Amino acid sequence: MLDKIANAYYKAESKEIKEMWKEKWYQGVKNVARRYQEMYPKITYDRLNK
Repeated sequence: MLDKIANAYYKAESKEIKEMWKEKWYQGVKNVARRYQEMYPKITYDRLNK
């Protein structure tokens, strides 16, 4: 998904269209990071300071 958005960004000629694809790419990165964090359990204690 991110590759397709990046390709569309580089092929765009208009500055406004490039800005739109740039925003969509960052939204996609945030979604991927959020899904990655949801996959793993949250650690509720500090492992270094028991």
